[in-house]
Amino acid sequence: MAALWLCRTVLYAPTKNGQGSQGRKRHMHFDAAFTHRGYLLNCAPARAGDGTYQPYVVISRSSDGELVANRFFPAELRFPDEAAAIAHARDWAVRWIDASSVTL
Repeated sequence: MAALWLCRTVLYAPTKNGQGSQGRKRHMHFDAAFTHRGYLLNCAPARAGDGTYQPYVVISRSSDGELVANRFFPAELRFPDEAAAIAHARDWAVRWIDASSVTL
């Protein structure tokens, strides 16, 4: 079972009226890091222009931080929210690690 760390970063973008913090639009950005069988999985979806999210995952060894794989998924694979994109990337990475013959 993969362990989960989920962090929320709140980003503020100025609105067109240019007013201080009251005139800013709040955006939530999720970054997720998981561990599974000696690997660290960093899943951070990329936001597309249409407001959907494309899954992305970077896999490295927990022991030394060595990059093992990074994967953007096909452009047509999009999700309506960040959590769904993170879940897809995490599930793919766990299956990829489990199917791999690499042992630490």
